[in-house]
Amino acid sequence: MRAADANLAIVGRAKGLDKFVLVNPSQRGLVSVGVMASTIEAIIGAVWLDTDGDLSIVQSVIMELGLLETS
Repeated sequence: MRAADANLAIVGRAKGLDKFVLVNPSQRGLVSVGVMASTIEAIIGAVWLDTDGDLSIVQSVIMELGLLETS
């Protein structure tokens, strides 16, 4: 497991995003680290696409998720 995936999974769970992920019933409702990390990455990618690559909006989402600190 990549350290980056673990960090993204922690952030996703802290924000409660795991409640919105549909998982296979065999997972017993548990969202794996990889799936949670991919979910965060997908959210950021969707914002990028939906805003036609507006970095200021993408950055604000990343900051809201707690993945980027302001200096």
